[in-house]
Amino acid sequence: MMRVLLVGLLACGATVPAMAVPGQDASDPPGGSVSPGGQAPARATQVLPRPPGLPPAPSRGAYLPVTDARLREPEPESWLMYRRTYDGWGFSPLRQVDASNVADLTPVWGFRIDPDDGRVQAPPIVNGETMFVTTAEQVVALDAATGVLLWRYARRLPADMRRPHSTNRGVALYRDKVYVGTLDAQVVALDAV
Repeated sequence: MMRVLLVGLLACGATVPAMAVPGQDASDPPGGSVSPGGQAPARATQVLPRPPGLPPAPSRGAYLPVTDARLREPEPESWLMYRRTYDGWGFSPLRQVDASNVADLTPVWGFRIDPDDGRVQAPPIVNGETMFVTTAEQVVALDAATGVLLWRYARRLPADMRRPHSTNRGVALYRDKVYVGTLDAQVVALDAV
């Protein structure tokens, strides 16, 4: 089961639910939380179901929690943060691909992001077997080896919200959570698995 935990609220005076589960509209949380004035909050979260017709999710190892030690010294195959390491070099220590064989590389899988979902502007973040990709309104978790969709989180925004530039600068990983900032000034923590 995927849970969505709302971590922060930057807009003053509104109450939003602390948690949403698949199929539950966060604007109607258990316990009946409403914003001041008795209206349900305009913000809502949505965990989208796995589309039919996709290959089954592959069998995978356990998700490795992201720790301070792993962030300081990530495994060569992991890209746990923007630019990979705190020094910001953006360098991969992997040696399988070099100048002698880079021309032989061919794509092995692809994943389509609907253009209506916004542009992908942040680099993918990889923890072990899981790759996280963001658009302006979505976080997508993929099997890094096969490209199979593991889960997708979409945040529904108020229809009247002005979006001069729909962007998202990516996710942050810590322990078993995926953190993402939203266009409506929220920080959301998602279960990574």
